[in-house]
Amino acid sequence: MKIVKELDEMEQYIALKSLKIAYWFTVAFLAVWTIVDIAIKKNAYSIPLVLLALQNIILVFFDKYFKRKLGE
Repeated sequence: MKIVKELDEMEQYIALKSLKIAYWFTVAFLAVWTIVDIAIKKNAYSIPLVLLALQNIILVFFDKYFKRKLGE
């Protein structure tokens, strides 16, 4: 018994597009939060800055990892 159904090409496209929009919203939100945190609280080591940096490091790492893995 399958719990998750296979997505067709249109559903995959919609899911990927939605994921990209959600990702960029999160990046923008964390960037604004970081700027406000640094400007108002003078806190250079804020949690949103760490989250923003780690999120993008992980994105770049896995992008390169999967491109290399699929390119072999």
